Amino acid sequence: MFIAEVVSKGKPGKSYTSILLRESCRVGSAVKSKTLAVLTHLPVHVLEAVRRAVAQPADSLAKLADVSDRSLRLRQGESFGALWTADQIARQLGIQKALGVTHEAELSYWQVLARVLRPGASLLAMVRLAASCAAAALLGWRLAFSEDDLYANGSWLEGRHAVIERRLWQARPAPPQDQLFLCDVTRKEIHRFEPATGTVRALAFSPDGTALVTTDYDDALVWDMTGRLQNGRLPSLDLTAAEMESLWQDLGSDEAWVGHHAAWTLAAGGAASVSFLAGRMHPAFSDPAKIMALRQCLTDRDLNVREQAACELLDLGCELPPADLDALRRPNPAVDARGFHLDRLPPPVLLPLPGRLRSPRAVMALEHCPAPETQSLLDTLADGAPAAPQTREAKAALARWRSLPAARARPSP
Repeated sequence: MFIAEVVSKGKPGKSYTSILLRESCRVGSAVKSKTLAVLTHLPVHVLEAVRRAVAQPADSLAKLADVSDRSLRLRQGESFGALWTADQIARQLGIQKALGVTHEAELSYWQVLARVLRPGASLLAMVRLAASCAAAALLGWRLAFSEDDLYANGSWLEGRHAVIERRLWQARPAPPQDQLFLCDVTRKEIHRFEPATGTVRALAFSPDGTALVTTDYDDALVWDMTGRLQNGRLPSLDLTAAEMESLWQDLGSDEAWVGHHAAWTLAAGGAASVSFLAGRMHPAFSDPAKIMALRQCLTDRDLNVREQAACELLDLGCELPPADLDALRRPNPAVDARGFHLDRLPPPVLLPLPGRLRSPRAVMALEHCPAPETQSLLDTLADGAPAAPQTREAKAALARWRSLPAARARPSP
């Protein structure tokens, strides 16, 4: 970049000097100048600061401030690089487009970016942040705003939630073609399959659950669901007590693949794994006093206590009526023009607790274990409280286990 003074002739005998900020650019084989900004209107001391900044000596601005007799002050502002990065990501996600192009949309967009740059910032802090990181210049704002404008913007945003969410859903990146995803109760990915032969037209699991077959019009592919198959069979393993204890901990992992892999590894442990699991798994029982205490926790002032109690009730097989779910709704941080909080947020998604994650994965390990002792343990677990998830899972696993007598009779290699 460079600063150029351009003299233009006007009426006879008059001329005008324009001070321009320019940069060189190539157009074809020719080098031309592109005007970036008109600096003619700037005060002399500000223009001199721009000249020194363009010249780029490291201490040029500091020296200018020293000799300006306080007419020019230097202040370290917020880096606009972070704002630029957040803005680019938000645009790629379609957030700016989903909000719209009105002044209200600009205010909402700034609240999104400001909360990324300064989590927990107040509305006043957002106004100050906008002034310190060149937000208006970078984002092309046409109008200034105040803290009151951001308060009022909460009502506009609340009324547009459904439209914005629909636009964001429509603008979501398209998933890669020809992929299959297998998830568990944590809603996290266990497997991702990427068939290379074309669009998947049909799929089926093997009766013992160790393999998945996918087909298109021309080919069929067989996928290992265990990560341990050898020649189409699950080989047996001699697991130590320490290894089984580590696998037991992995069964409660919120990483789906970790828990899934631990279940298949224990399944390959045979009778030793069954004996180990028998010492840690017991039939579920219904405790009316505990259920009553947990339901009372749904009225606790601490919303975290309410959510924990709700998760435990679900893990015990209890139903949560609408009134209980309504008690889990958290206050909405958005406020209207008068400063009042808007309607509460929807009830949260309640995922299983670690102990609840461990139970179905341990039952899965038993179901796929070929040891004859498996039936006895599954029978014991199936005699638990009828409404308990573990009891229902054990009954279903036992039914499937008994449906494959031939598979149980085959010795493991």
